[in-house]
Amino acid sequence: MFRLQPGDCSTDDIKFTTEKNGVKALYPSDGSCALNTLQIPGKPGVYEALQFHLHTSSEHTIGGSFFGAELHVVHRLRSATETRFAVVGMIIRPVSPTTNPVFEPLLTNLDKYHGDVMKACGGSASSGASADTAFDIYSLLDPNTGYYHYDGGLTTPPCSEIVWWNLADTTVNVSVMQFNRFVNLVVGAVDKETCELKTVADPNTYSTSRPPVDLGDRILHRVCPASSAQ
Repeated sequence: MFRLQPGDCSTDDIKFTTEKNGVKALYPSDGSCALNTLQIPGKPGVYEALQFHLHTSSEHTIGGSFFGAELHVVHRLRSATETRFAVVGMIIRPVSPTTNPVFEPLLTNLDKYHGDVMKACGGSASSGASADTAFDIYSLLDPNTGYYHYDGGLTTPPCSEIVWWNLADTTVNVSVMQFNRFVNLVVGAVDKETCELKTVADPNTYSTSRPPVDLGDRILHRVCPASSAQ
C-alpha cells in the first residue's frame, strides 16, 4: 500500500486561498514545519506535499458517475534532478447526516480568508477564526481505502504527463451544510486586488473541474487495501 506520513504543519502554517477554479491551501516551503509525505510501492523516492486544492464537481468518474467535489493533495518528488509529482485524490460527497470534523477546520480557515478579503474590499469582517493545531489532510481518508493508480498528467496547463495519480476508492462524506459552504466560497471568490468575482465556475452547474479525458493507452491499476490481503 501507499505510505502516507503526516507532518506537523498546523492550519496557521498553511496558506489558504480561493482561486479561479476552486480553493487551495499551500504548505510552507521554508522548513518551518514537517511536511506530509507519500511513498508509492514500486516507485523510488519520497514525495513531499506542496498543496491541496478542491474542485466543485469531480474531475474523475467512477463507473461513469460524477460526484459533488474532488480534493487533490499535490506532492513533488524530493529530488534535485527530476521533476515528478504524485497526487492523492479524494471524492467529496454531501451525504453525511452529521458534520465531518476533519473537513471542518479546512472550511473554517477558508471562511476566514474569504472574510478577510471581503473586509479589505469594504464588506463584512471575517467570522471565522483559524485554529493553531496540527492539521492532517490524510486523516480525511478511510484507513482501509484502496486506490485507482495510473501514470497521468496535470489537469491544468501545461498539463504535463509527469504525475502519478492515486484516487481513493472510498469517498469523503460531508454534510450538506459543509458542502454548501464550500461551494459558496468557490462561487463567491473575490480577487483581493480588484475586488471583483474571479471564479471560472460554469454559471449553469458551478463546476470548476476539467472534463474527464479518455484513458487512452494508460494502464489503470486497482490497488487493494492491505487489510484485504489478510
